[in-house]
Amino acid sequence: VVTNDIQIADVLLQNKHIHIILLGGPLHPELRCAVRKPVLDALSGMHFDTTFLSVKSISAQRGLSTSDLDLADIKQAMIAASDRVIALADGSAADRESFALFASLSDLDLLITDTQFPDAITIAAAESGVKILCVGCAQQTPC
Repeated sequence: VVTNDIQIADVLLQNKHIHIILLGGPLHPELRCAVRKPVLDALSGMHFDTTFLSVKSISAQRGLSTSDLDLADIKQAMIAASDRVIALADGSAADRESFALFASLSDLDLLITDTQFPDAITIAAAESGVKILCVGCAQQTPC
């Protein structure tokens, strides 16, 4: 697992079978993750089968965004280095637009969400070719 997030690395340390690479760089005090050029430089030499992205803001019109430019750059680099992109967004992220756009819905392969997520976004994502997995919904397989 490759991450720039110290909290994710800390949780994954509980499993001795997971090899963790923690990307370095200046630490963002609020996000508790490494950011800026050192992280981007490291990512430029990597390739991922699958990237999991947490999403703070997602809308049918604008796509995926975040309030932090450094984080947007890192998420864009991770998407570019990945064969498959999975976004994790619950209902609290829906119909929100933040400052820095980092992906369109069509950049995703799978959107994992919950029962509070609005149909308008899941329909727009599905129309863009994105599979949807709703945790807690009656249908548990990606459509």
